[in-house]
Amino acid sequence: KQQQQQQKQQQWTQSQRQWCCDHEGRGCPHLDCFAGYSVWRQSWARGKQLWCCRHYSVACETDDDHQAQGGGTEFDMPEGP
Repeated sequence: KQQQQQQKQQQWTQSQRQWCCDHEGRGCPHLDCFAGYSVWRQSWARGKQLWCCRHYSVACETDDDHQAQGGGTEFDMPEGP
C-alpha cells in the first residue's frame, strides 16, 4: 500500500504538492525541523509545523497536532488550486 501511495504522490503536480504541504503539512519535501526551531511559532508556515510535528514530534502546538502525526495518509490529499 505504501508503494501505491508513493506512486500516487509522484503524479501530483508541483502546485498540488505545495498546496498540500502549505495547508495540511503533507506531501512536503524533507524539511529541516531543527533550523529556526527557537522561533517556529513566529516564522514557520502551518504546513511545516504540521509536517515536523507528524514526523519528528517537533513544533506540536496542540494535542490535536501531535495526535494527528499518526492519522491519515500523506498521499490522499484533495487537489490544490
